[in-house]
Amino acid sequence: MPFRRPAGTLEEILPGVTYRGDDIGRWPARQARDWTRLNIEQQRRLGVLGVKPAARPQ
Repeated sequence: MPFRRPAGTLEEILPGVTYRGDDIGRWPARQARDWTRLNIEQQRRLGVLGVKPAARPQ
């Protein structure tokens, strides 16, 4: 059976969307908020998924 890409995108996964009891909708926001704590490879992979670092208030 060939690999099939998921139909959803990260933009469509909003806070409150759960999978097996975990709120996966909060995950992208948490990764963006904690961007500087991630290593370079994690940042690269998240960037491919469309996750960007959160804007810091000035």
